[in-house]
Amino acid sequence: MAERRFRRPDSHFGPDHPTFATSYSSLSLIQRDSGDLYQSEGDFATAESELAPARASVERAIVIMAMNYGPEHPHVAVVLNNLVTTDHAEVRKTSACKNLHRALKIATKHFQQNHPHVTGGRS
Repeated sequence: MAERRFRRPDSHFGPDHPTFATSYSSLSLIQRDSGDLYQSEGDFATAESELAPARASVERAIVIMAMNYGPEHPHVAVVLNNLVTTDHAEVRKTSACKNLHRALKIATKHFQQNHPHVTGGRS
């Protein structure tokens, strides 16, 4: 249902508008949660196939954000964090660490050390 609501004519903004990046990023979280359900039931093959659309959605969101704002913009860091959660769900530890470090590098460039985007919400 979320995917059906997401599909709409893009003639007003165009397919590379940041609004779509936000939608892709949100859609990836829903898709990832669907894969997590299969994984919790021990059906890892189905979980992996369910997580592939989540990865594609969040990667598309990163491309759109980077294209519109630049690769070092805080919006890119936020979407990278969604990719980290997908990496984690797929047990891609190396990729998760790499993407988390990239997101943290972007955040520390734009925010103070005690900012929630840098500390991950920890004080």
